[in-house]
Amino acid sequence: MVPPKVKCLTRIWHPNITENGDICLSLLREHSIDGTGWAPTRTLKDVVWGLNSLFTSPGVYTHPVQDLLNFDDPLNIEAAEHHLRDKEDFRSKVEDYIKRYAR
Repeated sequence: MVPPKVKCLTRIWHPNITENGDICLSLLREHSIDGTGWAPTRTLKDVVWGLNSLFTSPGVYTHPVQDLLNFDDPLNIEAAEHHLRDKEDFRSKVEDYIKRYAR
């Protein structure tokens, strides 16, 4: 009945994920402003699709379908400002995090 607890164990440079692994994704909220929060009808598949959308947002990796980066209320303000200020340098930092922390 309540949303699952989801955390990134690998450090990542992302506007919606803190360096401690906390994730900002509306469907993981019990109550969300946009009405897309958790509901008992949601499944693990919904969570995986939501996380996939975060990881494939433009400027973060390579999938240019839709921009799910939250710049109005980012969890990692420094990463959001970095993305807005210099997308190329942001992409380089993401790649550096991948090389350093992804295993």
